[in-house]
Amino acid sequence: MTDPNLPPTSTPPPEEPRPQTTIHNNAPPPEKSGGGGSGWLIFIVGGLVVLVAILAWVFWSGGAMTPTSEDRDVDISIEAPTLPDMPEPPANPLPEAPAPDPAPATAE
Repeated sequence: MTDPNLPPTSTPPPEEPRPQTTIHNNAPPPEKSGGGGSGWLIFIVGGLVVLVAILAWVFWSGGAMTPTSEDRDVDISIEAPTLPDMPEPPANPLPEAPAPDPAPATAE
């Protein structure tokens, strides 16, 4: 029996050369698509976020837009314009009611 810790005494057979495969791809690369169409969606969501932020600032600004008592003293006097006198409309008499149809004769 041989010692497993010793290297083999015979040399292994030489490796056969492997065949090389060359691939030529002359086709043009595929065109890129529009990116999935999420660009407009991001734009709309960003606009909504800005709108909500503006509305939140207006409604909950802590009184920054609240008028003071001096600002509330408003005296408005508006005179209503007078309309020109209109002539009386012509009389519109009601039409006469049509006469009822005569009752059908009954045969006895």
